[in-house]
Amino acid sequence: MDVAENTFVPGVERDGSAALVYVETAEGRRQWSFYVRSEDEFMRRLNDALSSSEALPIHVESMSDPDWALHAEFLDGLKPQEQEESSK
Repeated sequence: MDVAENTFVPGVERDGSAALVYVETAEGRRQWSFYVRSEDEFMRRLNDALSSSEALPIHVESMSDPDWALHAEFLDGLKPQEQEESSK
């Protein structure tokens, strides 16, 4: 998984067209979550980056989140409980 990540992440993130916001690894699977400017450009760069690698079982999903609300929710989940309560 690290080899695949090291292969494609720099290619899709180049020039700021995508940002890797978090990686989740569980049960032998890894999920990379990106915010991208263009889904088409992201897919083109992903395919280009992986074109010289062995075929990998990759599943790609996309959704609209222009305000980065899911990322903010994720970050809020990382705050210690005490900090959340004191900020209310």
